[in-house]
Amino acid sequence: MAGRTVRALGSCASVADGPGRVVGVGAGRLYLTVAAGSFRRYATYRAGTAAGVFTNTVFGLILVCTYRALWEARPHLGGYGQGQALTYVWLGQALLSTLAIGGGGFEGEFMERIRTGDVAIDLYRPVDLQV
Repeated sequence: MAGRTVRALGSCASVADGPGRVVGVGAGRLYLTVAAGSFRRYATYRAGTAAGVFTNTVFGLILVCTYRALWEARPHLGGYGQGQALTYVWLGQALLSTLAIGGGGFEGEFMERIRTGDVAIDLYRPVDLQV
């Protein structure tokens, strides 16, 4: 990027590509890049990722069997149908590791970046720290 300057513009960034020419980098592209980087980071540990998916699937099946037994004994338990309850189970299992429920995830990584001082670099970047 020789001869280019980058400056922050709200939640997006712009890159000056020569005199009088500015190329914008939209927020959508930024989020896509961050998501791709996160995917690569988790894809590095394929065995760990596969073990996590397997574990979530097994616990999901256990919950499905439990919920099916409950709904067979008491249909429309809590005002929900069996299909809605099973959807709740699978959405919960899918979001479990995505949202890092139960620890880990962003909080642990963020605390480590504060301890090492790397958060100062994050704050200097032209994107929101929460991305």
